Amino acid sequence: MSVKDAQRPWTEEELITNHGFTPLHWDGINPIPLVDRDGRVYAVLAGRPSDAFYVASADKVFKLLTHEVSVHELPKAAHIHKRGTFPVFNVGYTYSNGDQEPSIRKNGNFENMLSGVVNNSDVQRLLSYASAALQLWAPRLYEYFDTKLRWFYGHWHRGTKPIFAQLVYPSAAFNMGGKVRTFVHRDVMNIPFGWCAITALGQFNPDKSAKLILWEPKLVIRFPHASTVHIPSATITHSNTAVDGADVRLSLTQYAPGGLFRWIDNGGRTETQLKKEDPDLYADMQVAKSTRWQFGL
Repeated sequence: MSVKDAQRPWTEEELITNHGFTPLHWDGINPIPLVDRDGRVYAVLAGRPSDAFYVASADKVFKLLTHEVSVHELPKAAHIHKRGTFPVFNVGYTYSNGDQEPSIRKNGNFENMLSGVVNNSDVQRLLSYASAALQLWAPRLYEYFDTKLRWFYGHWHRGTKPIFAQLVYPSAAFNMGGKVRTFVHRDVMNIPFGWCAITALGQFNPDKSAKLILWEPKLVIRFPHASTVHIPSATITHSNTAVDGADVRLSLTQYAPGGLFRWIDNGGRTETQLKKEDPDLYADMQVAKSTRWQFGL
């Protein structure tokens, strides 16, 4: 696919008519597992609790993020990414090739603003639901995340604490700006077999706006406000249809950076350090890579 096609808004009609996609009219509440031809669950439309208090929390989070955008002049750097034209702030832990150890993402003058957002009780409730849904639908993956991160918090800079209390994801993105539509993309820096959690927020008509497109399964999915989905974002290509007219849409994304978990799996070492210090374990780790994708099923 060309860059132009990856960035343009695809319509549900053309995907169905010209490319053989199947529409999925999801209510956004009741969970729907997505299953491959071998009966394996590869993603889940996790939905949301049916109680009105949860929706009220989602409404408050939408208003909070909208307010923060209105009172802060967002930096140009927040708009520079490959997923779309909307501003995004990433928080949590990360690790990149060439680093000797992980680091906490920094957001300059916006640290206080983001700290307030992260510690907001309504934000915490939405993010907590995503962790609970992951534990229910992908228990092996949840256990892997939980075990590795507990080791990380206990061994890296003693006393390191989770950015998000009681959550299994180490990183999150707050996608702001009101017209959040992602380009066609895969999040290749995330852990390959991991699932990321996406929660839609806004005042929009889900029958017309920002439907979730999963390209390999050829699905176009209705994705309402306050609902959460889990997808293997590093391996399944995904995007959204356009945000219609005066509709307003934001989203929250929780994810697991692949580099961070490689560093943890290596016992708190780079691959170069591991190969030098423990060649047998390094060899075992290389072999294990061929089957690790199964944790996501």
